[in-house]
Amino acid sequence: MAERIGAVVITRNESVNIGPCLDSVAFCDERVVVDSFSDDDTVERACAKAEHVYRREFLHHADQKNWAVGQLDTEWVLVVDADERVPDDLAAEIRRHVESGAHDGWWIYRRNAFFGRFIRGAGWGRDRVLRLWRRDHGRYDDRLVHEEVRLDAGSSVGTCEHRLLHFSYTDWDSTFERLLSYSRSGALERARRGQRGSAGAVLFKAPGRFFRQYVLDAGWRDGLHGLVLCQWSALGVFLREARLLLGDFGNEALNGGPNSDPRVEYVQGRPPRDTSRAEEDDQAPVED
Repeated sequence: MAERIGAVVITRNESVNIGPCLDSVAFCDERVVVDSFSDDDTVERACAKAEHVYRREFLHHADQKNWAVGQLDTEWVLVVDADERVPDDLAAEIRRHVESGAHDGWWIYRRNAFFGRFIRGAGWGRDRVLRLWRRDHGRYDDRLVHEEVRLDAGSSVGTCEHRLLHFSYTDWDSTFERLLSYSRSGALERARRGQRGSAGAVLFKAPGRFFRQYVLDAGWRDGLHGLVLCQWSALGVFLREARLLLGDFGNEALNGGPNSDPRVEYVQGRPPRDTSRAEEDDQAPVED
């Protein structure tokens, strides 16, 4: 029997994106959507295309994705964000890799758009994510931001030839909301790991980020889009370091948040399984 693939999408107010995203993973054997109590009709749209839909309070991305993966019944996991699309050539390649069983996980490069333009420079061409793996071989690590999948020791990893399409930055309201959220989570993650802020980091890290992306990584190749992107990236670094220096997060967040389990509501498909929240374990991280 051919091994099956289950797609996982976590959402929050993704009414515009969720339909096209789920259409792009229609080649998968089942689709699970876990929504963070959206204010729009994301859940209703998800129910029209996904087999299993749940609402769950959001702690952080790794925790939410691990819980969502725990709802699958398939041998393989494909995690896709709502603002991403799996083109037909990548879908066919994913099927071939799963059938071949050559590796336990697969890196996928992304083609990232910034306000309607696919970016060539600024280091974005090197952006890759481990989104396809054998379900019983790994889980997301306990990070508040830039979470990564940890595979079991000895697992083999390959790289897909075709790219995932990413349409994350389309309007300024959501872009600035993301900027503020990621800078806070980045500062909090560093504080959790015992790092402390410094005036030097606030002064020099943001200009250093701009120089690296715009000059060394050829962000200038993308014209005005590249200029704005690199300035935006530098601003995010400045806000992260400023938050870390000033301690711009509460003690509850620093200590890991409330102890109660997140609230879960069953919407469609299988009743939710009781899976534990994401915890750090002794698995070795995949080399990047």
